[in-house]
Amino acid sequence: MKLSRILFVLLLGFAAVCCTSCYPESAKISPEYRIINAWKVAHVYLNDETIEEADLHANRPGVYYNMYADHILTVMLYHNGQVRESTFSMWRLLDKNKQLSLDFTIIGHHYQYTAKVMKLTKKELIFEYDDEDHNHWRLVLYAQAAI
Repeated sequence: MKLSRILFVLLLGFAAVCCTSCYPESAKISPEYRIINAWKVAHVYLNDETIEEADLHANRPGVYYNMYADHILTVMLYHNGQVRESTFSMWRLLDKNKQLSLDFTIIGHHYQYTAKVMKLTKKELIFEYDDEDHNHWRLVLYAQAAI
């Protein structure tokens, strides 16, 4: 009887430790793990103005950025009724996770830039960068599913 009570108390203590060891999203999950997700571009700002269409296909609302472990990136979008996917794609967080480097090619255009990370949670990614024509881009992406 006494042994079963001790086992019960130990089991209860173990369950309490497991349940209380949870932590909020931003507390302990590193940015390297937070960014690994399927992201969908929700809002695009060009020179601080909201846009729906852009000459740069990868900078349009509705484009998917799938970030995988080992810095692999897949950019997917619809173009002329077809799903198009990037080639030779990679991402990397730099400068203590304050910058995001993206390098990919899609629909004949090579994108290579380093953006300033404005916000990175498990559900939202916001980054900004200036293109070669000195246009300022801000992309707001939302997580689609946890990978």
